[in-house]
Amino acid sequence: MSETVIDALTGADFTVKINDTDYSAIVIDGGLTKAPNVLTTTTLRGKARAQTDVTRTGDLNILYDEDGGLYAALEAASDDGDDIEVLIIGGSGQWSGEHVKITNLGVSYAGEAHSTCSVSIEGDMDFTPVTP
Repeated sequence: MSETVIDALTGADFTVKINDTDYSAIVIDGGLTKAPNVLTTTTLRGKARAQTDVTRTGDLNILYDEDGGLYAALEAASDDGDDIEVLIIGGSGQWSGEHVKITNLGVSYAGEAHSTCSVSIEGDMDFTPVTP
């Protein structure tokens, strides 16, 4: 009987690349969502459903790195309304997108804890398995 072993990844195992700059060991946690958009139409035979497209969104919580790192790059792109190029690599998979928008950006800070940054993104991001 064969056994499947699954390696667990922590946020720090992920690398985030924004506009050709790699940021590693900075991700606390995050998630990516793929949501099909379905159009429902009432017909004489009931309801018909058709997928029109797919919305991909992502949320990342990262360590706040002040004005010289990932936060500054995200802040500049958000201010300008520019698309960003995103590559998120974790384990044996990666998500990439060339025309991604920042939909939310914030900084959180606590008295004795590390300051963090949260960013929400939306755009065409495709998953690709990475072969070692």
